[in-house]
Amino acid sequence: MRNINKVIKTIVLILIIMAQLSGIVFAADIVTWNPVDKSINLELSNGNLTATGTRIVKATHGKESGKWYWEVKAISDNAYMFAGIANSNYSVDNDNLGMLSGAGATGYYFTHGRYAFNGVDYFGSPAVTSAKNDVVGIALDVDNKTIKWYKNGVLIFTENRLAQIQAPYFAAIAHADNVVSTVNFGSNPFEYPIPEGYKPYNEPQQLVTPPTAPTNLSAIGGNESVVLNWTPSSDATSYTVKKSTAAVGPFLEISSVSTGTTYTDTAVQNGITYYYVITAVNSGKESSDSNIASATPSESGRGILVIYMTNGVRKEFDLSKSEIDAFTNWYENKSTGVVGTPSTFALNINSNVKPFTKKTNIIIFNNVYDIEVHEYKE
Repeated sequence: MRNINKVIKTIVLILIIMAQLSGIVFAADIVTWNPVDKSINLELSNGNLTATGTRIVKATHGKESGKWYWEVKAISDNAYMFAGIANSNYSVDNDNLGMLSGAGATGYYFTHGRYAFNGVDYFGSPAVTSAKNDVVGIALDVDNKTIKWYKNGVLIFTENRLAQIQAPYFAAIAHADNVVSTVNFGSNPFEYPIPEGYKPYNEPQQLVTPPTAPTNLSAIGGNESVVLNWTPSSDATSYTVKKSTAAVGPFLEISSVSTGTTYTDTAVQNGITYYYVITAVNSGKESSDSNIASATPSESGRGILVIYMTNGVRKEFDLSKSEIDAFTNWYENKSTGVVGTPSTFALNINSNVKPFTKKTNIIIFNNVYDIEVHEYKE
């Protein structure tokens, strides 16, 4: 029985360590410095909130979204210390300088008025030093990819390039020359007001799921332009527009749309077919791709689109060149099995509209037998 109990305790301990390493947040967890993700020459005490010695330690939990705040201060006369963040790939033992100065980390150096970012040291910026018992507050905004440092409640520096470092981000410190420091992740009252909109780092992270993909993407070519429209995703805060000159991609990001569900691409040439997808974005999470839409920009003109239906009916539409191109591109994509191409296409009827404001004919792909295009100049 004693051996069984020992095995059970060992399994529980292993599970706890694995959870700490992976950054999983349990409802009752209290964030501390991680005793299994620290340099060998750094010792932890006071419930793993006080660090003594040299080199690096990361927090038990990382952040993938949200806005978080914590405070660090040196309590030894020697205050040679960096405070900032490191990602999960950052090794606490492979940083030769031991100062959060390698790729995958960023930190503010208390005593030298400098900071490091993703493998580069910046001397003399910020030109503010800190000493024993100075409180350095750190505000991490994962959603907007920024991190700010405060000294005794006063903002001293903002880094806006956090997107260059892969999330999740872990609070981290780095000591030189046997510094002693303490951290407050929010289990105790902060010494200075928490910045508006931020939460204590100690609070559990609310998991964010990727938004649903946009639907019904359409592309209409004009003279040296392509107009995109799509049906919105209800949980998106912005959209990413991606383009390729091949139906199979690769699709490269060309723009971000924060309002509305339309975009005009003017970086195109007449006579070339372009393919597009849209993704929805929310709190740093990105959806899968929308359906693929394509268009071929061309000079203005008109034509008669003739559609022969499988039941023998012949339909004619007097359309602009860009409207005809949109239809023929849809028909070609559907014929060749391009994934995500809708099974129907809406054509506007431009004649005899009154007294209606708009007349639309919905063409079902499976009901189309053949098409013809007769172009003419206005």
